Amino acid sequence: MPLRRTSTLSNRVKRGFALIELLVVLGIFALLVSLGLPISWRSYQIYSFQTEYARVARFLMVARSRSMANLSQHSYRVCYDSVTHQLRLVPRACHLPDVSETADLSKQIRISQWPTWGIGFTQLSGASNDSTVIVADDEHSELLVVNDHGAIDW
Repeated sequence: MPLRRTSTLSNRVKRGFALIELLVVLGIFALLVSLGLPISWRSYQIYSFQTEYARVARFLMVARSRSMANLSQHSYRVCYDSVTHQLRLVPRACHLPDVSETADLSKQIRISQWPTWGIGFTQLSGASNDSTVIVADDEHSELLVVNDHGAIDW
């Protein structure tokens, strides 16, 4: 008598994924994304704030080094325009129209205690008036301190 082939589940070849398997994988993926997204958003906010903070410090450092180098025989200062949210690197005084460089700051950044006349550095020595500036956003706040020798602490 010939042997009959029986078709059982164990003998069948499984192909593809079942719908429940795909749903479980998608659920795990959604869970990982929902846990990771707030962490990465927070990192982005910190990075954005640190970038703007470094931009303000860089402008002060450029003004000091140009004053000390004495290439154009001018003292330089950094002025902050709170209306346009812009830093300006200018020779001599803030009210004069000759602007060397500008930088647009993010609208989320607030700068307080910036002197009206700007932060200036004297020619050759790089000395300055004592100034403390607060750079802040909704969650962070940092101090930028310029001492009378022109050193910038940030």
